[in-house]
Amino acid sequence: GKLYCAPQDSSYVLIIEDLAPPITPGLYLKDPISDDYYSLPGGEVAKQMAFGSVGVGTATTPRPVVVENQVGKAVEYVLIEPEDLPEGVYVEVSFTEDPFVPESLPLLLEGPFASDQPIVTLWVRVRSETSAPLDQYVVGLNVSAPEVE
Repeated sequence: GKLYCAPQDSSYVLIIEDLAPPITPGLYLKDPISDDYYSLPGGEVAKQMAFGSVGVGTATTPRPVVVENQVGKAVEYVLIEPEDLPEGVYVEVSFTEDPFVPESLPLLLEGPFASDQPIVTLWVRVRSETSAPLDQYVVGLNVSAPEVE
């Protein structure tokens, strides 16, 4: 779409093209509250989910994330798995916020899942054990799926 901007009595109009960039085919992780994307296909981080500090031996408050299929085709299944994490640090996902019931990772969601549709809303939290490092670190989830032939 286009956005037209001009003061009320102006003889010039500023036209801003392409308000929404074209969507690159792939799987997206999305914030259902703000509708911002956390990640783009290929692993590019668009926005970080800020959990704040995680005390040793504690867990963060769960935050919602939507897995969205923008592949352009249906996908057979979706695989969600954590990236490499420091020892004693875990990313956990649940289908419910309360009670938060951690699923075993990697998590396989069986489809098929239609294109241009949300696949699932998950609740994500970070948990650390007493053996976790006291440093700051970034944790992540990988989401992948094969297309339906």
